[in-house]
Amino acid sequence: MKKALDFIVVGSATLDIIIRSDELTIVRSRGRLYSCIKYGSKIEMEHLEFDPGGSGHNISVGLATLGNRVGLVTTIGDDEYGKTVLRSLKKAGVYLEGVKVVRKTMTGTSIILIGKRGERSIIVYRGANNLLSKKDIKKGFLKNSKYLVFTSVLSRESVEAIKKAVDIASKNDVKVLPTPSISMIKKFREDINGLLLKSYGMILNEEEIKYLTQRKNVREALKRLERFGLRFVVVTMGEKGAICYDGKRIYKQKAFKVKPIDTTGAGDTFAAAFYHYLNKN
Repeated sequence: MKKALDFIVVGSATLDIIIRSDELTIVRSRGRLYSCIKYGSKIEMEHLEFDPGGSGHNISVGLATLGNRVGLVTTIGDDEYGKTVLRSLKKAGVYLEGVKVVRKTMTGTSIILIGKRGERSIIVYRGANNLLSKKDIKKGFLKNSKYLVFTSVLSRESVEAIKKAVDIASKNDVKVLPTPSISMIKKFREDINGLLLKSYGMILNEEEIKYLTQRKNVREALKRLERFGLRFVVVTMGEKGAICYDGKRIYKQKAFKVKPIDTTGAGDTFAAAFYHYLNKN
């Protein structure tokens, strides 16, 4: 049977409230960096913006914008934030059959704080995203796509939904592309390890691959992932670029020199572009 869609993406959709302030300071303490506002103070913001976000939304919109046929499976609330997310998906041409609107529930929301040099910290309210469940995973919608991309979810019910989606994909020759966040890896590491056995390839950042494999070195982490039989693993490393391992060789790509304005969604954009060219062979 001819594949109906290039990609099905399962993951989160949020409304991002983006706040940029030059008065947001960065403080180092005990080897870690912290975004700080002086206690009891009032600071000015240079920019305020409301944008749809979430890894599921971002990757599906990125893929659709690049010309792929994409469907998204996610849950949003029946509020103005949810309507904003839907408008963004429709504008990009994402198929909405898998988008569930939950009554009397708030759409997931992120408050993104950006400092003078583009550094960011995010406060997240999961909202409707935590309500994605196995009953929202429809076999008919998933089995005729070429690729299944699953992104970060943070509730047990949603992880079980991911498992069902991956099981359907693996039984119908749909290639699985995990793209989990550090939050998901920390909370559901063993579950993700089980899903990797049915996966084709994945993209992580440096922090994520080290935590997933419990290794301190990226090369050791890549070797550790060999046991899952993945065709490729890509590790994004910020300004240091990215590397890809195909089980035999490690390929390196330097980062382009840019002045960062806002790094929010950069990893999702990278993933969408990489998966686009994977689809184009």
